[in-house]
Amino acid sequence: MTPPHQVPLLRNSARQPVAPISARPVERPNIDAEGNAWGEIPGSRDVGPEAPSLEAARGGGGGGGGGGGGGGAVWRLFESDEISVCAAPVEHTVPCVGYVVAEKDKEGRLLVDKALPMLEANRKAIFDLWGVRDPRALLKKVKALGMDGELALPDGQVLRGSELMGESRRGRKLVVLGDCCDASPCAQLARGADLLIHEATNAYLPTFGDRGGGEKLQRETYRRGHSTPQMAGEFARRVGARALLLTHFSQRYHPASFKVMQTIAKQAADAARLPTDCVAAAYDTLSVPLWAPDRNKPPLPAEALAPAPRHAVQQAYEPVDDTKLGEWMAEYGDDSSMDS
Repeated sequence: MTPPHQVPLLRNSARQPVAPISARPVERPNIDAEGNAWGEIPGSRDVGPEAPSLEAARGGGGGGGGGGGGGGAVWRLFESDEISVCAAPVEHTVPCVGYVVAEKDKEGRLLVDKALPMLEANRKAIFDLWGVRDPRALLKKVKALGMDGELALPDGQVLRGSELMGESRRGRKLVVLGDCCDASPCAQLARGADLLIHEATNAYLPTFGDRGGGEKLQRETYRRGHSTPQMAGEFARRVGARALLLTHFSQRYHPASFKVMQTIAKQAADAARLPTDCVAAAYDTLSVPLWAPDRNKPPLPAEALAPAPRHAVQQAYEPVDDTKLGEWMAEYGDDSSMDS
């Protein structure tokens, strides 16, 4: 049995944190009195990876979220006719994975502007023969024709699914990463993500007293198994993510401090080469719809780009003392300068 993994220590500790390791199949470390490892649920499936070796999982990955081929171990957890759920390792100080929820490609949308005029031209006959008052009620039936089906109308016109359906639509992809300092082993699965959720534990913000430069902070953050906004952004750019949602912030970044969170998101957006409205710092209770790519909807809702509402701040930092919150806002709130 492998020894328990050590957790990195807090700053100012006399001991040095251990180097990050990749998540990988482990031989039942940290088994509890009931024989369950790492909080496993008794009776659940024991799902093994398709490529169990550590080197295969790393795929040649390097530090800082940048290098590596991104191939290797994959846990295929669930699959249906509509979605699949997979997991792959990410680098942290203890075994950790990222999850990819991928929707299967869908058939094209019905071209209503082509089908409806043909139905309207048969309005009276459709009612007389089929008892349907509104021809629009037949649009569902037309859509159900599929690419090979046909529907003959009373006037002799034929509605053919192959002529009335648009091109097939790419399914949506959601990538949710756990704590990590390098997500390279998950890169292959994550490619083309519509939404990437990535941690950004520490950011270089001189206003908070950071000294020594961003590179030094990134090295320290990496050594503790975590990421900076730039590291998250670089991974988003690497996998071609359409939008990036940052999570897992150090407690020194209060969600009520909008300019601080904006600055963190801007750092990630610059690294990802994404517009600023495609990157946001998440807060508790935030809900993000994942629109289909062909919907032409913004990748992130307006509330994700706005200050965290008070109820979210209270939920994250209970109990919230109005005086303390006021002190935070006075020091780091919307009137503070975040020039770096």
